Amino acid sequence: MRKVDLSEIPKIFLRGKDCNDWKNSIGKYIKFIYDGVEGELLINEYDKCTQKITVHYNGVDYAIKTDCLTKPNLNPIIKSHSYDFRLNIGDVLKDDRRNLSIIERARNKWGRRYKYKCNICGCESWTAELNLINRDGTYLGGCAGCASRKLVRGFNDIATKEHWMIPFFKNKEDPKNLMPNHKKKKLMICPDCNREKLESPAALYNNKSIRCVCGDGFSFPEKFLNCVLKQLNLEFIWRYRADWLVDGNGSQREFDFYIPKCNLICEVDGGFHKRPHVKNKLTIDDILAIDDWKDRQAHIKGLQVIRIPAYESEYEYIKSNIDNKLNEHFDLSNINWKKCNEYATKNIVKEVCEYYECNKPITVTDVAKKLNMAIKTVCTYLKKGDEIGWCVYDRSVHKKMRIEKCAMASKLKNSKRISVYKNDEYFNTYESMRELSKKSKQDFGIYFNPNHISSQAYKRKEHYENFVFEIIPHSEVAS
Repeated sequence: MRKVDLSEIPKIFLRGKDCNDWKNSIGKYIKFIYDGVEGELLINEYDKCTQKITVHYNGVDYAIKTDCLTKPNLNPIIKSHSYDFRLNIGDVLKDDRRNLSIIERARNKWGRRYKYKCNICGCESWTAELNLINRDGTYLGGCAGCASRKLVRGFNDIATKEHWMIPFFKNKEDPKNLMPNHKKKKLMICPDCNREKLESPAALYNNKSIRCVCGDGFSFPEKFLNCVLKQLNLEFIWRYRADWLVDGNGSQREFDFYIPKCNLICEVDGGFHKRPHVKNKLTIDDILAIDDWKDRQAHIKGLQVIRIPAYESEYEYIKSNIDNKLNEHFDLSNINWKKCNEYATKNIVKEVCEYYECNKPITVTDVAKKLNMAIKTVCTYLKKGDEIGWCVYDRSVHKKMRIEKCAMASKLKNSKRISVYKNDEYFNTYESMRELSKKSKQDFGIYFNPNHISSQAYKRKEHYENFVFEIIPHSEVAS
């Protein structure tokens, strides 16, 4: 508190206002409270030319300007800004935020400065006195190294703190000399396709990639949750789309993850839920309106929607939010969270291409089913991988394989014997669905539509009015 009581000073009317009459104030006392110091000043002299008064305090006379009393500013009198150091070499400043030892001190044109050593990270740095201790003796700022304002090798450098970032640097010495929040651009290299790009370490840390053209387009939180669901051995659809997710404007909306067995939708709400979406020119209100519409549509279909906050692509933050949201639905005690972190920094395009190459001949549909991805996404990735050189993907070959597979499925569909029972008594056996359909009117007096008799069953009895059908593959009959 800074307060000076001028009520004892006589007043004089000058230039249309009341002013302090310092000339007739000699012998008057002025009480004050200033930065915790309480006392009173005795006015002894007044110099009209210099606008200074002489006051007596603690046995000493001080010549100060009258403004020092009206502002007030009593530093020259009570010496709250003394030239004496308030900390000594060897002093330790320790609390729940810092642990610093004073090792040197010096003065410069800005005032008293101290060199400290942090007993936590080993950082040594110079700082002003007011950055360490307040006027009332309370502690202020902490260590620059612990706060990642200054590089401390072996503590907050990239090579020590964020190992996954090392492969992105062209110069392998940069990770040892930079912190993850460094904003100056450096020459980086994509670890997947070896393309070079100028990017800042801070952007790499926040985005978990250098946004290379070979990227998969999935965010770090999405890939993190994908790995969690895989470890839970759940069947799910990544980037789920449906006819009921087409809005009134004809735009196809999608959910991040759909788990059919649990009737559950998992949505990862990224940073664009807190800031405008630049690419699509959507405001935050637009994004929230779309989310509300999707949630209502899911509710109509009897699906539960879980929204996981993922505004930051940071390991502990994502892990904590997923754990808090899903632990009521699944047992997460056996989840390998480090594996999820590693998977989230991988390029899924490369993973899809490698799986496709290792399992040829294989259809895109089979790849999509195995990797829990949409067929359209797999096709896009294989095209991109073919351009980069990660795989050889020929759409015409794939189309031919798909046609052959459909023909084989159709052939197998008709290569089944069907035994017919009426009133639980055996009636006859037919060589195929086609033969049964053709002779049904003659034998039973009723037409059997083949589409009404399941061709996917295996030794399963299907009821059709008063008849029972037992479908047995020819291969099993022969064996």
